[in-house]
Formats: sequence, structure tokens, C-alpha cells
Amino acid sequence: TLHSISLETTHYPLGKSSHWNSSDQEWDQLISIFDRTFRTAAHETWTDSPYYEQLCYVGDTRLHCLSNYLWYSDDRLSRHAITQFNWSRRETGLVAERYPSAWSQQSITYSMLWPMMLRDYTIWRDDPAFIRGQLPGLRSLLAELESFIDTEHHMREAAGWPFIDWVAEWDQGCGPGVREGDSSILNLHWVLCLQASAEIEMAHGDPMLAARCLKLADATFGATIQCYWDETRNLLLDTSNSSACSEHAQFYALLTGLLDEVKTKQCLDALKNNQELSKATIYGAFYLLNALYLNGEEEELHRRLAFWRELPSQGFLCTPEAPEPSRSDSHAWGAHPAWHTLASIAGIRPSSPSFATVRIAPQPGAISVIE
Repeated sequence: TLHSISLETTHYPLGKSSHWNSSDQEWDQLISIFDRTFRTAAHETWTDSPYYEQLCYVGDTRLHCLSNYLWYSDDRLSRHAITQFNWSRRETGLVAERYPSAWSQQSITYSMLWPMMLRDYTIWRDDPAFIRGQLPGLRSLLAELESFIDTEHHMREAAGWPFIDWVAEWDQGCGPGVREGDSSILNLHWVLCLQASAEIEMAHGDPMLAARCLKLADATFGATIQCYWDETRNLLLDTSNSSACSEHAQFYALLTGLLDEVKTKQCLDALKNNQELSKATIYGAFYLLNALYLNGEEEELHRRLAFWRELPSQGFLCTPEAPEPSRSDSHAWGAHPAWHTLASIAGIRPSSPSFATVRIAPQPGAISVIE
């Protein structure tokens, strides 16, 4: 005879600093799914998942941290992750793809995401002393990354796993030309890395280094457009060796803010209408959604959120790693629409470092009430 049954759970004390309620009940029910997923990933550090990969990856953790800054009062895990990735440079000069771990894994793309993670903290948190403590590591990393740049301002082949996104037709998450060092996406990562580093240096470091980073970013971006822009199809190719094209090349280019008005419109048109593009999956969709928001594409932004709206009807209690038939069902980076809920739908974002000023530019779509 079973007389009683109980379940006791423990969680990292993330706390809660924000709440959300709107006229869209379908979207509102997702907030608890996002929250549950973040709590399953919060341990002694942020982890990719509580089962398959109990490891802290740069790309995953950047998305965890961003939602952490908006939704939760305790951001110690995010500061801890930033610091640990700085420590991980000791072996090769590059930030480790995951850390700490028994075996070192390298990724030039994830190394270039660490400065973006540091920039995120710079603008969302008021902690100049912490940022200044990371500057020697940032500068060392940039020097290492710059060694992969040739005289034509292109990033060459680099060792490791240069992961981009879990696109089905790609080689283990690496787009055409990425492993070979002939990739628009790889070069756009470098541009965004340099731009993030410039923001950090301008806020809490050396303005001369900031100016140098921006000069290098402009040179690399110009070389990328010259090499990979297809004047016939009016979009950015993935590689110079084929006609392959992806959403990723378009939205990473848009995120740099360096496209002229005509090419900006053409990249947005490609994202909305070109069915030939390799499609972003859950991870890459974070950057796609941000590019759509920053370019005022409100209708397309909400259309692209449809995937998450369908999760409750499919029985998900947390956000998955990839669309069906994958059932690795708890990956907190897949809950990045939690960040977009406040930063894109409600449109609340810092407009200067340390959140000293705020810009509120909502893109609510059909949502009529937000509170």
C-alpha cells in the first residue's frame, strides 16, 4: 500500500527581478517554460543542459546571461562564467569553447563571442571594476584572433570546432567554408567581436584601442562585402566556392550596422522572401530575431516566434535543443525569447553603458496590453 509520495527539488537562488503579463495569454504561458528551463541550467555555473551536456559553453552561456540580466536579481553565475572563460585562455590564447572541462575544446567562433558576452555585461550592468579586470584578457584574445587575419583582411582557417548553428544540411553546425577559412559568416563574427571590444574599451578602457578595433572592423567588413556579395541575387553568399547562402550571413551582416541602406533592404528582403536560404534553428534564431528588431521588422519578428508558441501543445515543459524529431528537451539558450520578451517585444534596452540611460521602443505586434 502506497500511503504517500512527495518530491523535493532544489534550485540555484536566481531570484526574480521582472514580471510579465499581457493581453496575449498564449505567449504569457511560455514565461513559466522559459523560467523552468533557466533554473534547470543554473548550477555551480550555467550549463548547456542538465542531462546530455552538463558543461558551460560560450555561445550558450551568452544567451543565458542576457536573460539573467533582465529576469533575475542574482547575476553571480553570469559574472562567474565570464571570469572562467577568461581563465580558459591559458592553454592556447583562445577562449575555450567550454570551460571548465576535463578535455579542452577550441572554437574560433565561440572565442569571438566572449567579447560580445563581456560587452553585454558592460551595457546591462553598472560594474566598471569588474570590466576593467577583464581588459587584459580581452586584449590578449584580440591579439591571438588577429593572428588568423591575412593581408586581405580575411579570417583564415583555424583549428577547433567553429560552430555556427545546428542547420541540418551543414557539417556538424559549421556552414560552407567555415572550416576552410573561406566564410562570410566567420568574418562577420570577427567584425561583431571587434565592435563589441570597441564598446568595452570606449566605456572602461582605452579610446585609442577602441578606434583601432573599429578601423579593423570596417576593413574586414569591406573585404567581406567585396568577396561574398552576390550582385545578381542581392544577398551575401556563405562562401566564395559555391552559390550556398544562408539566413545567417544576412542577419550577421545586418547586426554589424555597416550595410548601406540599399543592401540593408536587400538582406531583409532575402530573410523574408528567399526560400533558398539555409534556415536558422533555435540557437541562431536569437541573432535573427535581434536583427529583425533592430531594423524595425515587427511583423516578421512575431512570425519567427511561432516556433515557441507551439511548444506547450507538443508537451514541452522546457525549451528543446532543436526542432523535432530531436527530443533533448531542456536547453536554456533555447529560451532566449525570454530576453526578447522584454528587450524586443516590450523594447526595453540600455542606450549607454551601465544602463545609465534607457531606450524604450516596443514592437508588440498584436499584443495590445503589456504590464
